[in-house]
Amino acid sequence: MKSNTIAIAISYIFNASFYSIYLLPIFADLKDIFTIALSIIFLGIMPIIFIVIQSIRGRIDMFVSQRKERPKYFIPALIGYLTGYILFSLLNKSMLALYHLSYFTVTFTIFLISFKWKISVHMAGICGPNTFIILTLGEKYIPLYLLSILVGWARYRLKAHTFLQLFMGGIIAIVVTFFTVIYMR
Repeated sequence: MKSNTIAIAISYIFNASFYSIYLLPIFADLKDIFTIALSIIFLGIMPIIFIVIQSIRGRIDMFVSQRKERPKYFIPALIGYLTGYILFSLLNKSMLALYHLSYFTVTFTIFLISFKWKISVHMAGICGPNTFIILTLGEKYIPLYLLSILVGWARYRLKAHTFLQLFMGGIIAIVVTFFTVIYMR
């Protein structure tokens, strides 16, 4: 029972929206409050606000466990990521623009897959951003991938995903992020 409690805590702490914010201090100018606030809105709030509201109303669980329920909950995230990409491009904040675009391309790919198959958003939400950080800032950030083991264990322990769903969530995020960053740089 204790390991389930730990797995639940890990699942909340390392959800995709929160993790996107955790990484901002690595590459964003924390003195630029406007930019940070916009990033928090587009990366952290918009992607989960609809889920939180529906969860409070008792219509879904916070992890949107039912595959058939998932697609519609990707829409606010996609809008937030795309808006962030466009806005930060216009503001000449190329790193933040690319970060938002990477989130958009990975999320759009997972969105399309979710119509037919359940895939781990948690793993995508760890592996995609880590790949972005490694490709843009260097190999010294490779140890961030170790978090995927922790998150994968938690999601598997809670029976939220099969090993294949976890693996594919991570691999798809790595590949899509790689091509997004390489193509856009």
